[in-house]
Amino acid sequence: IADIEEEGKRKAAAEADYYAAKAAAYARLLAEGNATAAGNMVKGDADVNRALFEFRLAESRYKAAQSAAQLFTNEESHCYHEYRIAMSGDRER
Repeated sequence: IADIEEEGKRKAAAEADYYAAKAAAYARLLAEGNATAAGNMVKGDADVNRALFEFRLAESRYKAAQSAAQLFTNEESHCYHEYRIAMSGDRER
């Protein structure tokens, strides 16, 4: 759970950084007089792309932590199920 929480915080911070970089690049391009193309030009900005990369990386780590926790839960459930069968005296299994 702690890993998921930590990765969730990193994901949220990276997402906030991405949107801040995107907004800053858009404002800068508008100020430079690129009003009509600013929306498309933002996609090519190095800072925006770096922030997007960091956001996607953090998102992947968050999903991996969630998957690891789910795998652990499934394994524990399976072990408990096998234990209950063994304790029931079912020798045929």
